[in-house]
Amino acid sequence: MYMFSCGHGHIRPAILVIAILAFALTVSSPACAGETYISANGGMFSPGADYPSDYATGLAGGLSYILVNEYAGFEFGLNGYTSSSDTYDEDIVSLGLEMLVHFHKTDSTFQPFIALGLARYRTTYTFGSSEENYTGGGAVFKLGARLYLSDKVFLGAYYKKLVNEVDMTPFKVDLGGDFIFGELGIVAF
Repeated sequence: MYMFSCGHGHIRPAILVIAILAFALTVSSPACAGETYISANGGMFSPGADYPSDYATGLAGGLSYILVNEYAGFEFGLNGYTSSSDTYDEDIVSLGLEMLVHFHKTDSTFQPFIALGLARYRTTYTFGSSEENYTGGGAVFKLGARLYLSDKVFLGAYYKKLVNEVDMTPFKVDLGGDFIFGELGIVAF
């Protein structure tokens, strides 16, 4: 018995166009940002309530581009995560884009932050030798802190909650969950 029913998702070009336009407008207006952070993160994914209990904790990772001023910032992230079930011979692999607004204070070496935003993910669901692809998304919440080792290098850690709701007709399933990440980044310019 498989956890999810069969269905087909599709990528919505409008979401991609909006993301590209937002990125281009932000980059073309450097006066909006005081600094630019680039970071890589890695950690663990814990499946949410819509997963059966035998789904394993998976791996997660991503890259972020963050434009910040003294109190707020805007983040574009490319992220992914995995989980699997040996009982059902199923695997979930999700890759997506996240756009978040950060709230923080940048005048100390220890900088707590909170971030809220939206995500759009493409999920490949493999069961046995069959494969289904779904597009979904939802809200993203982050709570964490960064410690600056110098004026250009930082380490960070954060908790992330992701809603990745997909339509697996005849029902909707949240393929998101909870994440714990470590982060290494630089102040690029």
